[in-house]
Amino acid sequence: MKIKIAVPWPYNPPSQPRIKEALSLWENKEDLLLCLVEPSKDEFLREYDTTVLSRNSRDIGTSVPKCYIYDMVKSVRDMYPECQWVGFGNSDCVPVGDMLSNNEDKKVLIYHRTEIPAWENRLRIFSEASIDATLNKDIWEWRKNGDSDKKICRRLNRIGVKPLEGSEWTYPVLKRLFMDQGFVFFWGQDMYLFRADVVDKVLNDYLKPMDYILGTGGFDPRLSKWLVENFNATRVIHKIFHKMHNSEWNINEVEYLHNGGDIDAEKRAEYFEDTFLLHLCDQGQKGSIPKYIKYLVGKNNPELYDSIVLE
Repeated sequence: MKIKIAVPWPYNPPSQPRIKEALSLWENKEDLLLCLVEPSKDEFLREYDTTVLSRNSRDIGTSVPKCYIYDMVKSVRDMYPECQWVGFGNSDCVPVGDMLSNNEDKKVLIYHRTEIPAWENRLRIFSEASIDATLNKDIWEWRKNGDSDKKICRRLNRIGVKPLEGSEWTYPVLKRLFMDQGFVFFWGQDMYLFRADVVDKVLNDYLKPMDYILGTGGFDPRLSKWLVENFNATRVIHKIFHKMHNSEWNINEVEYLHNGGDIDAEKRAEYFEDTFLLHLCDQGQKGSIPKYIKYLVGKNNPELYDSIVLE
């Protein structure tokens, strides 16, 4: 299936080397449309499809011009009508493998990034532990395909594979083995894909009236919640990777406030969905989920309170 994803080209030169590094790692560069706020003669851009958007966030008084998400998605939709999937994302995230695998029947895909310390870690198959190479690769493939650590451990115990520690495989052991593969950053939804038959509804019913700005926070949990409530949508993990760096935006920015600002703590579990948070707990991502979020999820799921909140 043909995919086209709009991503922003940074206006500030200091940010461009980091973005160039990420963009150069895309296996299929033809999947990208780089959106600019002004024309550029940078030779790097010759390798990519580009477009200059007709407006930017300076019209609401931001210090740095940024892209409106509606304009990005509308541009990619209009320029590439033959694509079965179109969407947008942050330009510093890199996919690994087939982005659509096991989700071709969905209408909307919401991608949470996996944080890694170095780009090479996105492809790191073998752990430093003394584990059989074939088994090591099998486990890596299972995780990459979306299997939870608990599911993998049950499989290993069922087929009688000798554990490295203790009497059986457990997901804390598996997590330690593959620590260098990073962790799911559940706060950020860094890429979205819309099937061609729903993208116009997404544009007209939500992105146009909300008119969110990319390159700052506030919009992603709100957009994700609306998509999950209105379409056959799913959240996807371990498909896009992000090299950790210091944040380049803050909650006092005009654009962050424009996007809706902070969500009250009492409402955050609702915006991220109990089922998704429970799935992350099952994946062994407990350390990346703040305690008060676990508490809110536990309150809504009394039968799971002990396993979530007290760990």
